[in-house]
Order: sequence, then C-alpha cells, then structure tokens
Amino acid sequence: MDIKTNGKLSRHSKPKTDKLTLSGNFTSQHRAFDVIPHCDREIMRQNILEQVMKKTGQVKQNKDDEMYEDPRDIIVTEKPVKPPRKRTAHTVTTTSTCQSKDKSLAKEQKRKLTKKYEILVTSLMEKCEENIAVISEKDNQIAKLKDKLKTVLEYNKLFTEENDQLRKQYEVALKYVEDCKTGIREERSRNRDLEEKNKELDERVKKFEMPDRDNCGSTAIPLVEVCMSCSSRQIILNQAREQNSRLQKDMQALKDVLYRYI
Repeated sequence: MDIKTNGKLSRHSKPKTDKLTLSGNFTSQHRAFDVIPHCDREIMRQNILEQVMKKTGQVKQNKDDEMYEDPRDIIVTEKPVKPPRKRTAHTVTTTSTCQSKDKSLAKEQKRKLTKKYEILVTSLMEKCEENIAVISEKDNQIAKLKDKLKTVLEYNKLFTEENDQLRKQYEVALKYVEDCKTGIREERSRNRDLEEKNKELDERVKKFEMPDRDNCGSTAIPLVEVCMSCSSRQIILNQAREQNSRLQKDMQALKDVLYRYI
C-alpha cells in the first residue's frame, strides 16, 4: 500500500532517491561522510524483503501441515481481553500536542547536534591544518639541520686530514731534533779535541826558543828550517782556530734550531 499517513510514507512505499543532507555534509563534495551508497541501500532492502518472504512462506507451509494446530482453535478458559477504550477528543488533542512538542524537541535537539557536529568538524579541520603547518616547519628544520650536519662532517674530515699532516710534520721535526742533538754532541767532542790540540800547540810555541848564532854548534838546526817549521805550525794553528770558530757558529745555530722546535 502506497498511502501517506500524516505526511509520512507507509512502510511499503518507495522512499525518495535523494540523499539525506545534514547542513551540506552529505553532499557529493563530502563523499567520505556518505557511509552507504544508494545502490547498496537498495540491495540491503531487497535482501531484507527476501528474508521476510522466506519466513512468511515457512509460516504458510506450517499452516498446511496436518500436525499444525491453529492457536485460534485452542479453547480459551480465561476471559477475552477487553478492547481498548475509544479516545475522546480531549485525549486526541493532548496526544497531538505531545507529539508536536516531541517533534519540536527532536528538531531542536537535531539542530543543536548539527551545530555541535559542525563546530567539532571545523575545530578538527583547524587542528589538522595547524598540525600540518607544524609538521612542515619541523621538516624544514630537520632539512636545515641535515645540511648543517653535512657541512660539519665535511669540516671534520678536512680537520682530520690536516691533523694527520701536522702529526707527520711533528714526527719529522722530532727526528730532525734528535739528529741535531747527536750532531751537537759529536761537534762538542770534536771541539774538545781541537781545543786540546790548540793548547798543546800554544805550549809548544811558547817553549820554542831562538838558537844562539855565536854558540851554535855543528848539530844546530838551520834558521831557515826553523822558520819554515814555525810558519807551517802557525798555519796549522790558524786553520785549527778558524775551524774551531766555524764549529762554534754551527753549534750555536743548531742550538737555536733545537730551542725553536722544543
């Protein structure tokens, strides 16, 4: 039966194909809120009708069964239930007013819930936008920190290479200092030997005496030979002094180099 009662469709009437809208949240732009599409609702309705038809068919088959007993054939010993009293006009008006009040209250609650739902949705959307902005800012900060870390690692690599070079140079300098120390020791020992030789030569020159011409015997050394030996010894002495001064200068230079690296 497709009869409307009080502005409502009967249960067997075909409903409207338009979607229900809750202040525009169930529109085509917001498909995520449309839980069940129209085609799925039609299929679900058809399945429910088929199940109802199966159950009613089983009841009819039970009626045709010989062993089936109709409850109406059973003798009722108790008194039959009295029919409900007829409602007066006053009760009808009170029920209609109550129904209208209930409808208005339901509409008001629906409106409040809709408003609350809209506020919740807007607040959630704003919160999501804020979170997205914060996440993007954090991503930018992470990218900057990654770049800084990359530059720091590059500088660290350069510093390690330079440190290795400085370590090698320091090892070479230490080796050179040790060589200088050994050279200074050797030069000091040689200098002592030369100083001793120089002292001996000085003493021999001081002890040397000129021969007497009058009392010169046959065994006396000629003056020319004596002069030649003296001049040769003087030359050797001068060479020893020059070498000694040169060695002292070299030793002083080595000391300066040693103090510079220590």
